[in-house]
Amino acid sequence: MKKISFISATVVFTCATYAITSPITSNVTIVGEESYNGSLTINSGALLTIGESSSAEGSLILTASGENPLVNDGKIVVSEFGSLAVNRTDSVSWSAASYSGNIDIYGTVSTQYGTGGMEYNGYNLQLKVGKTVNVFDGGTLTFKNGAMGISGVVNLYAGSLTKVQKIVFNGTSYGRLVVMGDNILQNASGGSTLSNVTFGSNISNTRIDLRGNTSFAVESLSLQNIKDVGFILSDSEDSLISVGKISININNAYTGTEMFVLDNFKNDVFKIEDYSNLSIVDGDKLSVIDGTKTVLFNLSATDAGGTEITLGENEKWVITSDGYLNIVPEPAEWAAAFGALAAAFVSIMGRRRK
Repeated sequence: MKKISFISATVVFTCATYAITSPITSNVTIVGEESYNGSLTINSGALLTIGESSSAEGSLILTASGENPLVNDGKIVVSEFGSLAVNRTDSVSWSAASYSGNIDIYGTVSTQYGTGGMEYNGYNLQLKVGKTVNVFDGGTLTFKNGAMGISGVVNLYAGSLTKVQKIVFNGTSYGRLVVMGDNILQNASGGSTLSNVTFGSNISNTRIDLRGNTSFAVESLSLQNIKDVGFILSDSEDSLISVGKISININNAYTGTEMFVLDNFKNDVFKIEDYSNLSIVDGDKLSVIDGTKTVLFNLSATDAGGTEITLGENEKWVITSDGYLNIVPEPAEWAAAFGALAAAFVSIMGRRRK
């Protein structure tokens, strides 16, 4: 027998025959199996909890066609013994299939749209500005298709697992994807390399934060009309960020200042596998060519303390022969450095001969 409990500060209702209704305006706990056809709205300030304990498991399946199966302006908690499935049966293109809002995931969440094919031009569980998704240790978040649309903060904790093929940052001035462990972010199609990460139009102060893991790989990195985007690199000396190729999709009328930032920067960490369309201009700008378009991105970096790294008079950014985006001395400075080493070597050898 299924049970749905309604909990507020003053009243608790328990009813085995109650069917969930939309919108949810007060705190609700689902125990047992529940489903809802249509668009389920959770109002601001309301809390939906799915599952309580091993003896009070809960599951909720949301299904809709032609509308968002989930519009969450409140908060959802999927407990260790809970599961949530968000399914939209029609296809969407460059729009949101559903809206996640604030979600804490200790159990299992899955989402898909369309007829089950591998479609990726829509956003599943689009995260709104100012909202947060947490996938905690033991929790799983699976995008059976579609992109993870991020306009807020997504925290992936060590011990969790998130599967998605594509990630799109859109419509935000502060977006974060924080990856706090190794092998916790995987491609929904298999393997550990994501297919694409897109930094969308007019976003700023947006980062993929990788301080908690040692590796991150994506086949393609797409930069649109960005203002200030980039990566926070891992603290580990063995870390490696691998990007297959960097591409651009810039509106010709866009007159903003594009900036690509590597926080917590170290040499030999950020690698571009195919850099045939890239070059460094004026020692501190990344030129990206895509067809007939060329865009210059101002390169910026901060050290481990968050202080901006200012290039010395004889320093510049380079793309090494191995594809690393590094900061190195100019050739003249290298020559001076080697000259100083050579002089020191001669001095030491001279003292030994004496």
